[in-house]
Amino acid sequence: MGQKHTVKIYKMVTRNSIEEKIISLQHKKADLAKIILDNDGMAQATMNRESLLKILK
Repeated sequence: MGQKHTVKIYKMVTRNSIEEKIISLQHKKADLAKIILDNDGMAQATMNRESLLKILK
C-alpha cells in the first residue's frame, strides 16, 4: 500500500513446533487437491490404483 520498493517477506518456523505441523498439513492438503482435480478444476472421472494409494498416504 503505497510502497514503491520491493519488499521481501521471510517466514520463520521453529523446527518440531505446532506451526511446522500445521504448515506441513496445509502442503499435504494442497497436494491432495492437485491430485484430485485436473487442470480444468474438475474432478477426474477415473483414478488408478497408484493415485488412490498416494491420496491415502
